[in-house]
Amino acid sequence: MPVLGVVLTLEAGPPRAGDLIREIRGVALVGAPTGARLPVVLETWERGEDEALFDRLRAVAGVVHIDLVFADFSDLGLTPPRSVIHD
Repeated sequence: MPVLGVVLTLEAGPPRAGDLIREIRGVALVGAPTGARLPVVLETWERGEDEALFDRLRAVAGVVHIDLVFADFSDLGLTPPRSVIHD
């Protein structure tokens, strides 16, 4: 199950985007907003669903930017490219 930590940057104004984000399946709020930034976790069952979640988040009125800060695909059995494996 891919697990992604992201920080959403929201427009200034009423906190309507946070309410809409709470309703999206696979998205969990993990902290209170800090200014215009809202930390969330995305959990999906397989690779590719994460892209669909990013698209849904981008479509929420009030979301102006998404920063990926953490990604864990370890349970999918993926190995990093040889160029990033250090002996």
